[in-house]
Parts: sequence; structure tokens; C-alpha cells
Amino acid sequence: MMDRPAYEAHLARGRLLRESGRNAEACIQLGDAIQADPDRPEAYFELGMAKSELPGRQTEALQAIDRAISLAPNSAHYIGTKAYLQSNFGQHLAALQTQERALQMDPWCHIALLAQANAYTKLKRWTDAEQSARLMLETHPHDTAALNLLAQTLRLQDRGPECRAIIAQILALTPNDAFGHANAGYEALKTNDPLRARQHFLESLRTDPHYDFARGGLLQSLRERNWLYRFNRGFLVAISGNPGGLRALIFILGICTGGIIFGFAFLYMIIALTLQPLSNFFLLFNPAGRSALTAKERFRARLTGASTILVLVVLAFTKLEGLLFLVGGYLLLFGLGVCVPHLFDAWRSRREMTADRLNGPAKEGAPQ
Repeated sequence: MMDRPAYEAHLARGRLLRESGRNAEACIQLGDAIQADPDRPEAYFELGMAKSELPGRQTEALQAIDRAISLAPNSAHYIGTKAYLQSNFGQHLAALQTQERALQMDPWCHIALLAQANAYTKLKRWTDAEQSARLMLETHPHDTAALNLLAQTLRLQDRGPECRAIIAQILALTPNDAFGHANAGYEALKTNDPLRARQHFLESLRTDPHYDFARGGLLQSLRERNWLYRFNRGFLVAISGNPGGLRALIFILGICTGGIIFGFAFLYMIIALTLQPLSNFFLLFNPAGRSALTAKERFRARLTGASTILVLVVLAFTKLEGLLFLVGGYLLLFGLGVCVPHLFDAWRSRREMTADRLNGPAKEGAPQ
């Protein structure tokens, strides 16, 4: 039986709870609103949005949005929101089909264009994603979501100056924007500035501690301080355009050198396979790295460290001295590649703090 006052009260409380991030409580209030009046679309829409933020409730979220659409079939906003959720849930092709329906009703539907840009980005259709983001900015020139998507597509198209200009605009509008700082971090990585990248990723995680996009970037920025990791990444980028040619070159050189080059190739494969596990192990000794690693990654890192030490101990009690020195030397070289840059960063920070303390009184006593 319809109870309009109860419906409005539960809907208002549910919306307020959802907007404050208390999504489980919001679902209860919105369920009560639906019981009070099951033929109004707003509560189903809010329920779908609340469930979309809860783990394992993606199907239920889309079902609630579908029910809202069935009650308001001409709402481009509801249909565009469904497309946006589909894109967030990894259903990118379905999202593109859904957003077309919304844009047929309203060519400037903001949430539908956001879904379109997001889906194109995930599908690596950078030019299409850029066009969608620019369409959003025509009606909402200060929308940070559109600006961030535009910055991301520009970065992935190697248009650095344009990307940096957009990022500066984002951070001027919203200094604590998590996506904006993450975008700035990845752009800094692209320009081989891992220290600046780390600062931006840490700022992003201060705003949103559970932001995986920034967490992954922070780990990469910390690993990039190791010259072995940087060398391997640069090598992979260099050969990505012609891997078949590289294999042919190795085969020819292997024949010409009597198989020696095959040994070096095998050694490189071992190094490439151990770079990330060993990086994670050494990151356990760095506070920022330790907090950025997930519990599973920390467990695997400890396992890697224990396994490596066990291998060294076993080799020490055998007659394979050459192999012991080879493995031990690699581990030492790797450790120096990780630790020396971080010690240098700490020394530089202390030096800057000392300079600030010394310059502070001088600045205060300076004539105006």
C-alpha cells in the first residue's frame, strides 16, 4: 500500500546516507522506501547506486537500476548511469551499447558521455575517449572527471605538454583531487621523475587510501628508483615494437657466438622474472612501500626473501662457489640499487629541512 510521507522520509535518509558513504545503511532505508511505494523510480535508482559501492553486489545494483529505468523509460540520466556502472564493472562493450540509448534521448547527457569516455579508455581507444571527454567539457568546462579522463588519454597518446596543462588545471580547481594527483604521478613517471611521481601518488592516497590506481603507481615509482628495474622497463619498451626481430637477432648471434648469447639471454630471463618479487621484498623495508603492498603481496615478498636466503645458505654449504658469488652478487647489486636512492632521498630531505630552519629566521628578520 502506498505511503507517500514514509516513502519521502526513507528516500531522503537513504540518499543522505549514500552520499556520506554509509552504503549498507542506505540500502536498508531505500528498501523501506520501496516497500512504502514500490512504483516510484527514485528509490530503486538510489538503491542501485548504493549497492554499486558494496563488494559483491554488482548484479543487484544493475537490477535495481533496471527497475528504475522500467518505471522511467524516458530518463536518459538513468540509462546513462547504468552505462557508467557497467563500465565500472568491466562490462565495457555493454556500456557502449547502453550509453547509445541515453545519447539518443539526450545527446549531451553528462553521465552517458562519462560512461562512453570511461569505456573507450578501458578499451584503449584513446582518440574516441578524448573526443568524449571534450564533448563533456563543452557543457561542463570545470568537470574534474572529464578533465582527468582527458589528461589520461593525452598521456597515453604521448602528448605530454597538453597533458601537464590539463593536470595543472585540475589541481588548481581541486587541489586534493585523488585522480588528478594520480594522473600527475603517472605523467611524472613518463618523464623519468620517480621522486615527483611518488609525492603525487602519496598525496592521492592521503585523499583516498583505497585508490588502487594510485597504489599501483606508488609501487611503480618506488621500483623505478632501482636502476636495474629502470633498465629492464626501458629495454621492454624498446623491443615492444618488434619482438620478432629481437628473437631473430638473438638466434643469429647465438649461432655466430657458439651459443654464448643464449646463455646471456637465459640469464636476462632469470633477472627479468625476479625483478618484481625482489623489488617487493626490499620494499618491505620502506614505510611507503610496505603500506602500498597488499597483504597478499607482503606475504609473497616475505616468501621471496626467505627463499632467496635459503638458496644462499644451501649454496654456501656446497662446492658451487661460483654460483654462490653470482647469486649473492646479484642480490647485493639489487639491494644497493634499491637502498642507495632511498638513502640519498632521506639525506636530501634532511638537508632541505636544515636549510629551511637556517633560512627561516633570516627571512623573518629581512626588511619589508
